[in-house]
Amino acid sequence: MNRTLLVVGLLVLTNGAFAAENEVVFTEAMMTIAERTNFERTSTLEEVVGVLDALDAQTDLMHRETLLLTVQGREVPLVVLADPPISTPEQAFQSGKLVVYIQANIHGGEVEGKEASLIAMRDILYGDKQHLLENQILIFVPVYNADGNDTMDVNTRPNQELSPAVTGIRAANGYDLNRDGMIVEALETKALYDNVINRWDPDLLVDLHTTNGTWHGYSLVGSILL
Repeated sequence: MNRTLLVVGLLVLTNGAFAAENEVVFTEAMMTIAERTNFERTSTLEEVVGVLDALDAQTDLMHRETLLLTVQGREVPLVVLADPPISTPEQAFQSGKLVVYIQANIHGGEVEGKEASLIAMRDILYGDKQHLLENQILIFVPVYNADGNDTMDVNTRPNQELSPAVTGIRAANGYDLNRDGMIVEALETKALYDNVINRWDPDLLVDLHTTNGTWHGYSLVGSILL
């Protein structure tokens, strides 16, 4: 897996292995499938929900909602982290804090942000990153394209260095969700507007992608100088 994006997307959020302040040791259930398999495999939606369940078991700082029910019948989880805890957009507004929405896996084969967001939540709740909730409320959707994520096959990302051999597909149900922001035809896009943008009114939206790398038949430096 391209571990670089574990840093690129969420550098300020991810780190640590053991809780410092509350002395909670990370259990195996709190670890991502990527971590448990030495980054050889990526998580299904069910496995992501399993990690969320483990993280939710010992904290009151996590609020969970369902973003949508997909075409193929999958419930997409939405997670809100706040300290003190909140459960409504009204409480978020009254707090006066910045609301940040972090979305991963809009393309089912781009899995790094999905795993990194779980690691970030774990480090915030049980590691050394809880201070990040002092001045902001964080909303996570680790698997935005759940149907694409779970349509896993071999070599769906053949040009992506260090990607797992088996990942999901870029588009699902006929939609590239990264191209649907204006037309708003897909259920996922409608849910994004209804249940995130209009409901939680985030100040910042972070959309986590993975690059295949770039190959150019000309000199970028030369073209810039021209």
